[in-house]
Amino acid sequence: MYKSFYINTPPGAQFIGPPAGQFHLGSSIIVASVGLLCKTFLKSCAHFHLLHPDNMHRLFHRPSHQPVITYSNHVSTLDDPTIWGAIPTTHLLQRQHMRFAMAAHDVCFNTSFRTWFFSQGQCLPVMRGGGVYQGSMNHAVQLLNEGRWVHIYPEGKVNHVSDEILHFKWGIGRLVMDSLNDTVSPWVVPIYHHGMHDVLPEHHSLPRLWKTVAIAYGQPMDFRELISAKKAEQASLDTIRAEITRQCYERLLQLQKETKHYLSLHS
Repeated sequence: MYKSFYINTPPGAQFIGPPAGQFHLGSSIIVASVGLLCKTFLKSCAHFHLLHPDNMHRLFHRPSHQPVITYSNHVSTLDDPTIWGAIPTTHLLQRQHMRFAMAAHDVCFNTSFRTWFFSQGQCLPVMRGGGVYQGSMNHAVQLLNEGRWVHIYPEGKVNHVSDEILHFKWGIGRLVMDSLNDTVSPWVVPIYHHGMHDVLPEHHSLPRLWKTVAIAYGQPMDFRELISAKKAEQASLDTIRAEITRQCYERLLQLQKETKHYLSLHS
């Protein structure tokens, strides 16, 4: 039986994936095939709009040591991987260029097959209620310290109820602070997407076609100066994380406003 990423969820949980060669081959195939399927859907089966593509392209032309944290709203169980269909094919075919995404343990890692599939798809299992120091969050920090890309849904759940962005959990603040060091500061990039709630509404099992989908990439944020200033004020770590989380939330609200204005002019 294929085991999950982590033996347990407390700090220090250990990665126990398959042999490296097997994992890399399977992961490359799944990341590429799913990504191409999502690209085909967005290009051929939806009315798709991509806003600020230059901000997206910057993710793939950054220095090799530069970590990236992207975050977005969460309105459908198909948000990930569908929103990655906007990424150029060249990068979809290179697993090492693609994100690691936080995914709900009780949804994506609750059977042997799902555990295998989502692990190969570069997803990290998050236990609801497990806190910001559980094994998957520790692993995400490790990946960021290696210059990788991690995506997180700070609302902490799928929001089927309304178009309002829920207030963020402060896990994103922890990722930012713990991946900052003397030489590098993570890029923090907001991504707002609109329309996925129409593609796959709650209680629907199959995606609906020809819906309007828009994806907007914000400019990278750097929190080094904020963190230095707060530490000089002797602010607590919790206070600093909370401020990082607040600013990330406000930036996504602004990107939502920009996207809705764009759609009002182009629908």
